[in-house]
Amino acid sequence: DGASVCLAPWPSDGHPDHDVCGRVAAIVAAEAGVTLISFPVWSWNWDDPSGPQIPFPQAARFDLDNDLLGRKRAGIDAYASQIRPEDGRRPVLPAEFLAHFTRPAEVFLLPPDWLPDGRSGPRT
Repeated sequence: DGASVCLAPWPSDGHPDHDVCGRVAAIVAAEAGVTLISFPVWSWNWDDPSGPQIPFPQAARFDLDNDLLGRKRAGIDAYASQIRPEDGRRPVLPAEFLAHFTRPAEVFLLPPDWLPDGRSGPRT
């Protein structure tokens, strides 16, 4: 009750769990009459900048202040089994992947009806 926006992984993110979560969120948001805003996670690592699959014309940048960035880092650190080597093995999520999530901004994919007419390229 009272929700106006649902944030969920982009349904074409490329990780089965994230893709399903994004598709289910789209269905539930539509049924509830709530706006769905998506975000890329795994696609930062596989998308090709010369022919991107991420719909960048729908992208909006959200700058994070130091407090929000600290909270985000604490959230990532909570997944110790994913980011710290166990028993001499490499971590599940390599440092190159995690670097995408320590930037001082988030990228969200907005629904087309949130975009100004005729706009192309990311919103800031």
